[in-house]
Amino acid sequence: MKIRKMQMMLLLAFSSLACSCVIFKAGTYATEAILGESDPLLAKDALPMLIKTAQILVSSDPNSEGNATTAASLYLLYANAFLDGEAFFVPDEDYERAVELRARARSLYLRASALLVPFIEKKSPGFFAYPFEISNTGEKALADRKKALKPFGKNDAGIMYFTAASIFAAFSSNPLNFDEVSLGPSLQNVNLSSILSAAFTLMEGALAVDPEYGNGLLHDFAFSVYGSLPIELGGSKNNALTEYEAAVKASKGLSGGTYVAYAQLVCLPAKDSASFLASLEKALAISTEAAPASALMNALARRKAQKLKADVELYFN
Repeated sequence: MKIRKMQMMLLLAFSSLACSCVIFKAGTYATEAILGESDPLLAKDALPMLIKTAQILVSSDPNSEGNATTAASLYLLYANAFLDGEAFFVPDEDYERAVELRARARSLYLRASALLVPFIEKKSPGFFAYPFEISNTGEKALADRKKALKPFGKNDAGIMYFTAASIFAAFSSNPLNFDEVSLGPSLQNVNLSSILSAAFTLMEGALAVDPEYGNGLLHDFAFSVYGSLPIELGGSKNNALTEYEAAVKASKGLSGGTYVAYAQLVCLPAKDSASFLASLEKALAISTEAAPASALMNALARRKAQKLKADVELYFN
């Protein structure tokens, strides 16, 4: 009952994270050709083959952290951009289709989590069993977090990010799914809500060891998490705005997803329609030529921005 109560508490918080335009940009380990593809349909068609290739590499060397992270990043990219992302555009009358897309996305997020959790546990045994209390700033709580994160260094920022992102994404795809899941040999039959604090700790740990990882990737993710969670679960308006500014700076203002996320996570709750539209316009103004390496993500962000702009009266009335 305690776990179910927590999930109900988190439902509203994570609904904004799940449907925000924050695409996790999980293609950091994907090929430059995919991320530089300005036609989302071409990227969508190409990704399944890359995913299957990554799966073969994982099977050939299951002890390779690099292979596991590559496969997990591709699961995240495909699920977030082309399943969860597509569900946003499904009409209300086709609700079952949206549910189907989100269920598929959740299954891929769980695959990513299951690949990476064992490596986190190997580096820091018992990590997901620590009694993390995110809102607790007492001496013992801080000592627990410090102890759990001690084994991680700058080279671990990638796997820390992808593990945290996959867990948050899996939960936010369906916060009312109470089924227990297994995420590797050491994490059997767990409810996702029970390890969200561990995922949050991994995120903050990654920010501590390498804040500039992925040219703003971590800042974008942290912005979405801080901006979505209630205060008692680690949310912070000030931290969210700080991470937003850091993300914009890291991308030189050329990440459309950051602006669309700002519109959804900051402007919409504040009922600030002028800033909402202004932020969407920033995303729409980023051309493929301005940031060729981020062509795919910016194309997806522009599509989301256009939809939000067209539906502005539904959000502000």
